[in-house]
Amino acid sequence: MFQIILFVILLTVIIILASYQSLKVYRAYYTSQASLEVPGPERTEEKEGNIPDIAAAGSLHEYLVKLHKEYGPITSFWMGDNHVVSIASPELFKQHQHLFDRPPELFKLFEPMLGENSIQYANESDGKTRRNNYDKAFAYDKMKGYYFTLQEIADEMIDKWSNVPTGEHIALNTSISAYALKVVLVVFFGEHFQKEEDLLSFNKAYDVCWTEMEKSLAETLSPGSDRQKRFEKAKAELRGVIKSAVEQRRDDDETDDTDTDILIDMLLEHSPSENQLFADSVTYAVGGVHTSSNLMTWALYYLAQNQEVQQKVHQEIMSALQDDEGVDANNMGDLPYMMQVLQETLRCAVVAPWAARFEHKDSVLGGYHIPKDTPVIHALGVMLHDEKYWPRPDQFDPERFSPANVKRRPTLAFSPFGFAGKRICPGYKFAYAETCVLFAPLLRKFEIQMAGPQSIRGVHGLVTHPSEEIWITLRRR
Repeated sequence: MFQIILFVILLTVIIILASYQSLKVYRAYYTSQASLEVPGPERTEEKEGNIPDIAAAGSLHEYLVKLHKEYGPITSFWMGDNHVVSIASPELFKQHQHLFDRPPELFKLFEPMLGENSIQYANESDGKTRRNNYDKAFAYDKMKGYYFTLQEIADEMIDKWSNVPTGEHIALNTSISAYALKVVLVVFFGEHFQKEEDLLSFNKAYDVCWTEMEKSLAETLSPGSDRQKRFEKAKAELRGVIKSAVEQRRDDDETDDTDTDILIDMLLEHSPSENQLFADSVTYAVGGVHTSSNLMTWALYYLAQNQEVQQKVHQEIMSALQDDEGVDANNMGDLPYMMQVLQETLRCAVVAPWAARFEHKDSVLGGYHIPKDTPVIHALGVMLHDEKYWPRPDQFDPERFSPANVKRRPTLAFSPFGFAGKRICPGYKFAYAETCVLFAPLLRKFEIQMAGPQSIRGVHGLVTHPSEEIWITLRRR
């Protein structure tokens, strides 16, 4: 008995010593890794860093694709004087899941349009308070109330398409952008935007402002230049249209209780100044229109290119919905294959290429030391085309999102709307809703076809849009 006890004690000591030694080795390795600088290229230019390389690649997303291919899931580069880290793996994403604050310097490009008071640049308690106040506009109970308006606007568009002669070409980007714009402005800002002239005024000014913002990465707006004057004029027009909608909302005493809590009401209630009210209004309008219009445009493009997928969506619609029944909160879940199509669209088109966060203290990420306040990009688009998780990544295949295939992947391998710090895109469920509300009656009535061969590529800005107009034709079913 004594020998057995002695053996157990001896074995325990050996295990403890082995564990201690392993811990020493792990700590030594971890410390040595954490002391290393994140791998990446040297500056191309002293002042601009690697900005010329980004311009040469075509976009930040395309530059990140090259960097991660060369350096792996964590890499770094220079944007001017800012040393920026980029990550592209589910494991590294998980280490950043708790962070809320966005690095303002990475989004400065859009400040002239959005304004310095925009929620885009709001961090810590201010940013969290605003999100808590405004996210209520996208809560489940609020979303249920939007479907009727969504269906009205979708029916208007389908009526227009129904009057197009068979075989006549339809400008897909333009048509879908008009639908998305009206949806966002009416649902977010009220009946003021039912007027066609106000929609047209907003759209015209918005196009000028957004185009100039995307150009300014390669070519800065010079004070006093014709481009600068054109931009300032468009921004003033944008502000004027928003101001008119706000004033109408303030003066509208007949609005009943079921319609009072749309986004503009929450902005009015919680904005301490007119500047913040305008900045946040424009930010939500831009975010809502840009993401949803490109999601719908790319989805219809892929459906036109993949007729067997379109036929399967049509069969699901006919099976799940009664004749002329629209999509609402109660039956959205009856269209799982349509949702797979939308998810594969977000992945394949890389609709949202990247997000970013930073920490206010030194940290360790992937074994590397990250100094406080270092911008860390979440390379969402790189992740969405990683062959480890997405074999043949350029191929459009909604079966990637079948329940069985989803279970095989880490959750954060698919994060098209971001994932960190409860700062995921607030309107992502709204984007799915407005898309399904339009697609169900549209695909029930028409087969979407390409109007001849077209070479369409993605242009990767803050959101990815088609390189040129997409032309389609309709065939009545």
